[in-house]
Amino acid sequence: LEPSLKGSAEVDWSDPETRRAFLAAIGADAERLPGQALTSPQATDREHPDRPRIMEAAGLLCKLLVPAYCYRIRRGKSNLDTSRS
Repeated sequence: LEPSLKGSAEVDWSDPETRRAFLAAIGADAERLPGQALTSPQATDREHPDRPRIMEAAGLLCKLLVPAYCYRIRRGKSNLDTSRS
């Protein structure tokens, strides 16, 4: 197994600003991924053998993101930018 992202990142976890910037970047990437996956050539080609796995993975990521995104909207924040928490 590969090390976790947190374990392999060179982040000073004791520094709140550095930690927030790192987590905000992860959040931004996570928000982009479903759209990129669903518009990839493999996903748009209904006959492509990878399409079912891509659709499943994008669906799971959306399930993870929607609660966090909705929570932030209720708090008056429109994205997952942890620097504003």
